[in-house]
Amino acid sequence: DRLAVLGILPGSNIWIHQKRPSYVVRVGQTDIAMDPDIVRDIYVKKIT
Repeated sequence: DRLAVLGILPGSNIWIHQKRPSYVVRVGQTDIAMDPDIVRDIYVKKIT
């Protein structure tokens, strides 16, 4: 799975740093730039 290779697994905490022109998310201590086709596979629940 593309997301698992990037370290994005169910229950992972990710932070969205940028939405345009592409998404940049942080997983752990790694920033990852993603194309929209990959981002569509991610369901995000905002926590406070």
